[in-house]
Amino acid sequence: YESLLKGKNWHHPAAQNLFDLYLQTGDPASAFKLATRAAELFPIEAAYQNQLGLSLFAMEQFDEAEKAFERTLALHPDLPAPAVNIAVIQSKQNSLGKALKSLRAILSNNPNDYLALQNCGVVLSKLGQSEEAEIYLATALKQEPESFECVQNRIGLINYVEKYSSAYFYEQAMAFWRIK
Repeated sequence: YESLLKGKNWHHPAAQNLFDLYLQTGDPASAFKLATRAAELFPIEAAYQNQLGLSLFAMEQFDEAEKAFERTLALHPDLPAPAVNIAVIQSKQNSLGKALKSLRAILSNNPNDYLALQNCGVVLSKLGQSEEAEIYLATALKQEPESFECVQNRIGLINYVEKYSSAYFYEQAMAFWRIK
């Protein structure tokens, strides 16, 4: 991929693939370098600002990541992913109420946004609102039935419910879990 990114003949799909590869192999510093270079070459490309935010997020530089996601939204305000990413940062920083408000705002415009549904379920779970969390996670899983992350989140919620809630709600949660 790197050979396709030299000189003036920048190959956007190669850049995206290489960026993804860096993040998947645990090399956010290289992803950051690539995203920084791309953002400098193409400052009005929202995708590169978003990649910059993702690489900073992976390096746990949340304040800088949030700024990059905000730049992405300034370039392309109708993209839900950077807004979801900002809400995830808010959640990581224990601003759960703020994160929930952000995610619900995203869902009011796009009620089928998988990432917003899943993260709303996670935030609600952290807030102890298990029943509502399960509804969001179940809806997300219906949209992306192969999502390992969503399945993990539901298992965590079910384990929590089993340990701390009534037998009645546990049976409800288990009924949601059964995918037909």
